[in-house]
Amino acid sequence: MRNDSLGDAFDDLAATLTPAKVSQYLAAHDWVLETRQPGISEVWSLPGDEGPEGRVMVPMATDYIDFPRRFRDSIRTLAAVYGLHPSLLAGRFAALRSDIVFVRLDQETTQGEIPLGQAESTLRALVKMISLASGGSGRGRRSASVRRLIEQHFRFGHTKPGSFVFSIVSPVAEAGSSDIGLSVLGRTVVSRLAGSVSLASRLAADWDEDARYTAIEQGLSSAFLGSIHDLIKPHQVRALAFTFDWAVTVARPPEAVSHVRFGGHMKQAVAHMQADMRQSEQLPADFLPGMREVTAPGHGVVAPGRALPRGTVDLVGDVRALDRATPAGNPSAAGSIELLADVEGERHVVHAPLERADYLLAIEAHRQEFPIAVTGILEYRAGALWLTGEITLRRSLPGADPID
Repeated sequence: MRNDSLGDAFDDLAATLTPAKVSQYLAAHDWVLETRQPGISEVWSLPGDEGPEGRVMVPMATDYIDFPRRFRDSIRTLAAVYGLHPSLLAGRFAALRSDIVFVRLDQETTQGEIPLGQAESTLRALVKMISLASGGSGRGRRSASVRRLIEQHFRFGHTKPGSFVFSIVSPVAEAGSSDIGLSVLGRTVVSRLAGSVSLASRLAADWDEDARYTAIEQGLSSAFLGSIHDLIKPHQVRALAFTFDWAVTVARPPEAVSHVRFGGHMKQAVAHMQADMRQSEQLPADFLPGMREVTAPGHGVVAPGRALPRGTVDLVGDVRALDRATPAGNPSAAGSIELLADVEGERHVVHAPLERADYLLAIEAHRQEFPIAVTGILEYRAGALWLTGEITLRRSLPGADPID
């Protein structure tokens, strides 16, 4: 009678899979279908330079009495071909329909363990990063939409054997699924998380005033940098690495990030970036230290090192985040948005306070991922770009009528 932990692991993995999922995985990873008996079995082979690197028979007749044993043997064969533990093979199957973020703490461990306090602070930092990438402020109570994403959509997956890796899983729903809304938002959040982590790593390598303006303009916050610092600051951490495995069943996002690494030597740089950004976020609306005084035409405010477009501008872009808090100086606004749009040929994050009707349209644009056009006057406030004056918003879809 079999009684081994590895066998139990294969049993557990086989229980989560179906023949159709195995076939889909093989087709997506360069295996070739040799023969098929509909409803009975399929035989697949993996081509190699010197002949097939592996062959596997996938049983399809789930009503056969020996199906569980044969299906389990198929999973074992796949693990042998790739030289993978069942938990790692499970991760590969999960990647078919999920975006997965692996966060690796490179450090000395005692018997593969880390202090419980460090595990708690790591999870807290990761949840905060997801919250910020979802459009939260990182301060106070999370909005209902952010709480729903964190509590109902994102999952904590298996850790990899041999190193301490936290896995964040974001399922991608099939077309027509009832979860398609959360899945679209989940993909947006993971893409935003990847972009922000990559940007932080690049700027940390050469942090100066120009880098700080880039961080401000692209919406990198001190709270997000603080979460990265919380992950890397323990003295035993030698490096911090993020790996993004994008779901195979849907198209990868444009400019998808795959791997980002923070070496131990970057701890002080990240702490310095966080302090600088916190200072910038707390400054009065008309001042930033080190700012070259270039007055934006027609605005009477100081722009950081460059002139803003003259007069009213019409920006077209995607709603990156929503904030229900009433913006300072706009008591009638229902909230504000962050719009990722082109300004003078460069991509920038632009904030805009909106009245209720416009804010509801912005929510719809964020959920359905269609672009909008927002009109107003550009100003720099507390190191960020804002639209002011009489602000109007409309859809920006080919052939769509403007919405007043």
